[in-house]
Amino acid sequence: PTTTPPRAFPTAQESELLIHVPKDFRATCTRATVSPVAQADTVVVCTPSTGANSVWYYVFTTTDKMYGWYFGLNNEKSIARGAGNCKSDQVAEGTYTKDGNIVGHLACYREGGKSYTLWTYDKLAIGGAAYRNDLNDATLYQWWTNAGPLDPGVS
Repeated sequence: PTTTPPRAFPTAQESELLIHVPKDFRATCTRATVSPVAQADTVVVCTPSTGANSVWYYVFTTTDKMYGWYFGLNNEKSIARGAGNCKSDQVAEGTYTKDGNIVGHLACYREGGKSYTLWTYDKLAIGGAAYRNDLNDATLYQWWTNAGPLDPGVS
């Protein structure tokens, strides 16, 4: 029997995704060995030094697939659409803006003593999910404000 050697990291698709991850923790990113998101085409997992314990970035071929993931997870966690604000609420979901334009959706919730946030970025069909190992939602939200995906990307 022959075995296929593991693909070197990063592949071309992973490299393209990494361009959109903030530089201050980009070097910590690796290939997600098991994708928790079947609809995603490329997934990397990163370990920021502050703000979040872990973050996943997902690339989707379409925004429909991205929102299938995002709203599916929101429904699974019973997060009401358009309710609350992650800046001030423990559980919330809604759109967010950059330069006055709606660019995606953001949700936050708590589970098992951890704080979670999920977001989408429509232009690039990239989704993100991050958590902290505590209930410090405010710190996670503040971290998210600079977590990307960066557009057009910074090498």
